[in-house]
Amino acid sequence: MKKLLTLAIFIQIAFSLSAQGIRLTGQVQDTLNNRGLESAVVMAVRVRDSVLTNFTRTNWKGEWELTVPRDTFQVYVTHPDFEEREFFVFGNDQTKDLDFGEIILPAKGEELKELVVFSNNEPIYFKGDTLVMVADSFKTSANANVEDLFKKLPGFDVDNSGKIMVHGEEVNKVYVDGDEFFGTDPTVATKNLPAGAIENVQVYEEKVEGDNTEETEKVINLTLKEDAKKGYFGKVNGASDFNQFYEGEVLANKFNGSQKISVFGLFTNTPRSEFNMRDRFQYGLTEEYGLRDEDWNYVYEPQIGNLGEGLPRKAKAGFYYTDKWGKNLEVSTNFTYDNQYVLATEESYTQFNLTDTTYYNDQTDSTIQEQNAYALNFKFEWKIDSLTKLDIVPRVKQIENQTEEFSQSDFYSQEGSLNRSTQNAYSENVVFQESSVLVNLEKDFKKKNRELDATYQVKHQTNGSKDFLINTDLNVLDSTLYSSTDQTKNGKSVFTQHFGEVSYTEPLHEKLKVEVSYTYQMATGFNKKYAFDSDGESYSLLNETYTSDFDNVTTNQKAGGRLIFGHKIHQVIGGAYYNHTDINSIDNFTDSSLRKTLGNVLPYFKWRIKFSQAKQLSFKYISSVKNPTVSQLQPLPNNRNINNIKLGNINLISEVSNQANVNYFTYKATTGSHRYLGASYTWFKNPLSNALYFDNFGRAINQTINVSGGESVSAYAGGSFPFLKQQFKFDPNLNFIRTLSVSEINFEETTNENNSVYANLNVKYISDSLEIFAGTELGLNYAKAALSETYQNYSTQTYKGGFTWKLRGKFEIASDVRYILNTQRADGFDLNFTLINASISKMFLPKENLIISLEAKDILNQNISNRRSVYNNMIVDSKTNIIGRYILLRAVYKFNVLKSQKNENDLLED
Repeated sequence: MKKLLTLAIFIQIAFSLSAQGIRLTGQVQDTLNNRGLESAVVMAVRVRDSVLTNFTRTNWKGEWELTVPRDTFQVYVTHPDFEEREFFVFGNDQTKDLDFGEIILPAKGEELKELVVFSNNEPIYFKGDTLVMVADSFKTSANANVEDLFKKLPGFDVDNSGKIMVHGEEVNKVYVDGDEFFGTDPTVATKNLPAGAIENVQVYEEKVEGDNTEETEKVINLTLKEDAKKGYFGKVNGASDFNQFYEGEVLANKFNGSQKISVFGLFTNTPRSEFNMRDRFQYGLTEEYGLRDEDWNYVYEPQIGNLGEGLPRKAKAGFYYTDKWGKNLEVSTNFTYDNQYVLATEESYTQFNLTDTTYYNDQTDSTIQEQNAYALNFKFEWKIDSLTKLDIVPRVKQIENQTEEFSQSDFYSQEGSLNRSTQNAYSENVVFQESSVLVNLEKDFKKKNRELDATYQVKHQTNGSKDFLINTDLNVLDSTLYSSTDQTKNGKSVFTQHFGEVSYTEPLHEKLKVEVSYTYQMATGFNKKYAFDSDGESYSLLNETYTSDFDNVTTNQKAGGRLIFGHKIHQVIGGAYYNHTDINSIDNFTDSSLRKTLGNVLPYFKWRIKFSQAKQLSFKYISSVKNPTVSQLQPLPNNRNINNIKLGNINLISEVSNQANVNYFTYKATTGSHRYLGASYTWFKNPLSNALYFDNFGRAINQTINVSGGESVSAYAGGSFPFLKQQFKFDPNLNFIRTLSVSEINFEETTNENNSVYANLNVKYISDSLEIFAGTELGLNYAKAALSETYQNYSTQTYKGGFTWKLRGKFEIASDVRYILNTQRADGFDLNFTLINASISKMFLPKENLIISLEAKDILNQNISNRRSVYNNMIVDSKTNIIGRYILLRAVYKFNVLKSQKNENDLLED
């Protein structure tokens, strides 16, 4: 009995010790009456689950005392006669007592900017809605850059291309001290700034620029240490196999407070030149500034740096400059020159389904594309006063595209006999020019949440083209020609677009405000195309079938409003807009015209439940309008492809889409674990689709039409689960997409069905010297083309693994392998191949900023690009030649000199 009593006392003492928490004290002061403020409420809310753990009221002296467990807490001090104040407490085992001292509550209607944080130097904490990570708390190597630091942070993932994921969400903006760092590409900061220059890494949500739906996106802000705010950095990177392939890169940057200057050059003929959407903004050179409306795709605008797959060659150079002129004016400018060349050979096999037969097409396409592009951009940001900001953004660009195509196409009957063969040779030269000016005024008022936003943009575009077309259409059965063409076309289009928007927000209550807005858009211009056939000596015979002189004026007006209710936990937004579209088209060649007007009510609703900083649930419904483009409206046949002649449709009206979705996510900042799931449903009114008419020879007339409906459903779930002190990570995710689209085949409306399931599983191990990863990706597709009675089941499986190992002597070896398995394709397209890459590197100099490496890509020489598409009444398998095996010897010299550095030995790797 005595032993049991002793054990019970021991357990009670241990429990009491473990239950001890942090003692919080303070005094709330009434400065108006110069005394303590009695009956103020003090509440402690645990951040990770928003649970109220303790609360009290101040005594007649304004004094209060609370005891809370050792955790991260948000402390609220409230009183009915004053605005509330909040504090953050980040406790640990060493935290015992915290005295808040004298607390003064702001007067009603006064917005307090200060936020007090009691952190005790914890490596991870919340500051309001901002997740803060102390950089020096995470160990990195001497030559580590910010990207290496991110790989050490819980919840962060960085892939080989530099794409950043935080808690399962992609991050496309990285700021340095709250400003864009050398433009909009986040990899400029993450790949070039040294980790040792970073004080804190902050993660928070920011309203999407130019978006009027209260949508937010995740951003990262890097705060620099005081001695790192002046200096220069850059690198020289060269690689070659001394025979065919090469890569070269020069990047030099100088920064001094608000002034940033960057120059760069990139020269390569490896797959690295096949830039994705992120790379289009490389080194801060943004060539596009989109209009602030849903799908205002009035006229086709060629893009810089998007020539597709094949054998590439690329040269790119430019500069970037930004600085503050005085206290209130910030000026930035950038220029870029881009030259690209791609040679592509594609093989495809297509099955065409008709109501009475099925036939097949075997086609080979050879394409050469070259592009020269120039872009010059300016931005002037003037802070007129503390409440008013004016942005002026002028931009000019020119894009020259040259294209040469040759295709051989053979058609087979359902029984497999060859009955028709076509050859098509096409060349085109296009010069596109654009100039635009955008002006945006943002005005706040002394009254909290009262806001005025006004935007105007004018954009002028010209497009000149010259092309040649030679084709033959052969009846193989009797060796006679169905048709032949030898033709040239001259085209010119000129368009001017105006965009204006005004929105005003008025607070109705502390937590309720109303927003009203009006948008006006007008695009006017002409598109002329003249076709001339050859008479054997010259192109002098006007072909009226392929000639057109087309004018168009499209106006779009949208007006409406929303009520916005904001609460710490709930945010509810509801409203509607009326959208009026007027399309006025004139065909001068046929002396005909058509005018259409259409009105639509576009409702909007969003409800977000914020359980805590790390847990949210949201519901959203949004509708939008998409107007037809000029090329879709102009009733001009395009015979560039003899087997698929495209025809405009002057009778088109606007498409209306409606989308409802639900999304849930939660994460733990200290471990990096996160989970997410969601679903979306989209349905359409008068969607823009295709009408195809096939003749007896397999030739198609393709026209854009409005159809009766269509819908898509998607669902997704996934997460990341670190374990063993975050050295291991287990990342599964699952996606499902179902699409029903309507098209018209030979005057019969049909439905296309696509069902896809994608599952990914990745496992990663990370230590100071070794990184190992393994994973699998599975894509299952269950699709039925129009007029087909059977479903097409096909899949793509990928199995991957690799490692990076830092050895003694400043050596590093790395390798990755990827096995791709394609099933249930057409003969010759069930391609299974293995890709193996490997490298060995040696770092030199005291700070390891000179790197010599040997890199081998696609060691087995099996790389190829293949895919399957099911749409309309077609099932298409295709494959494109891309670069296979190559070996490069690379040298990289990186430099980064900060203000506090004095000599060559202080160089840091970027």
